[in-house]
Amino acid sequence: MDGPSGDVRLDEAATEDLVTEARQVLAEAPTAYEAAKALARRLGAQRVGGLCEVGFWAPELLENRVLDGDVFLEVLQPEAGFSLTVSRQHARFRRVRVPVARVDAWVFAAVEGMTAGTRERIGDFYALSWRDAEGRWRRILDPMAASLPFGAFAPAEFYVVEAM
Repeated sequence: MDGPSGDVRLDEAATEDLVTEARQVLAEAPTAYEAAKALARRLGAQRVGGLCEVGFWAPELLENRVLDGDVFLEVLQPEAGFSLTVSRQHARFRRVRVPVARVDAWVFAAVEGMTAGTRERIGDFYALSWRDAEGRWRRILDPMAASLPFGAFAPAEFYVVEAM
C-alpha cells in the first residue's frame, strides 16, 4: 500500500443525481415499504465509474434533530505500511470528512478520490459521522458494507465487489 491516494472530495453533481433519484422514488412509490426497498439498493458503498457512491439509512439523525451541516462521510485512508495480515500494529490514517446530502432519513454522497480495495490492495475505510448537540462526534457504521476487515463495530472498507 502506497498510502493515501489523493484528494477526497464530494462530486456535487453526482450527489445531486442521487438525491433527485431518492426524492423521485419516495414521491412515486405506492407505499413507504416499496420506496424503502428501492432505496435499499443504493445503500452501502459502490464503485460507479471513478466515484464511490455511498448511501445510509440514518433515522437517528432525524430523531436527534441533527443539522445537515453536522453530518459527514468520514473517510479514513491508511498510510504506508498498513497490513490486514498483521494482528497487532500501529496504524496511521488520514481522515477526511466529506459533506453529504440528506433526503428524510436517507443520506447520500458521491465521492471522488477514494481508493477501492481489492484482493491485492487495501481500500479506504468509511463511516457516517455526525456531531451531537453537545459537540461530541458520533459514528454510524455501514451494515451494508461489502468488506468489514475489523468486524461489524468498525468502519467499513470501500471494496470493489466485482473483484470478490
